[in-house]
Amino acid sequence: MSHSRIDDRDWSALTLGERIRQIEVEGYLLIPGLLTPEHLACLRAETAKLETTPVDYSVHQRGCPNLQFRGGPLTGLIAHPPTIAFLKELLGDEILLSHYGYARSEPGHPGISLHTDGQPYGSQIFGWEGSVPVMVRVLYYLE
Repeated sequence: MSHSRIDDRDWSALTLGERIRQIEVEGYLLIPGLLTPEHLACLRAETAKLETTPVDYSVHQRGCPNLQFRGGPLTGLIAHPPTIAFLKELLGDEILLSHYGYARSEPGHPGISLHTDGQPYGSQIFGWEGSVPVMVRVLYYLE
């Protein structure tokens, strides 16, 4: 890995233990090849059909909530076998989906740090979706 701010390591070479350590210590993990090129093309075609709305802080960030109810390939991504296999290794067998949405950042978007919204367990700040003892956000980058 270089000393710049760009992490150029070979993410595909990480062992399961190294992947778990990466997410536990650094708070993020990249899993290359999780989606095949064909699956990505299918998902891009599906997201192109979505009616999106801008978020309150930028017209260049658009989204579509509640994809779990849409059906088809987008909903199928919830149970993507390689993702579920990793999550079971990380969290155990009891995995619960709390939120599923689509977000698209367009040119002109001000940028935002990689993060997961959350709150202390038991808090009501974000409602039940944000009050969990352990939360992992799974992001699929389609481009």
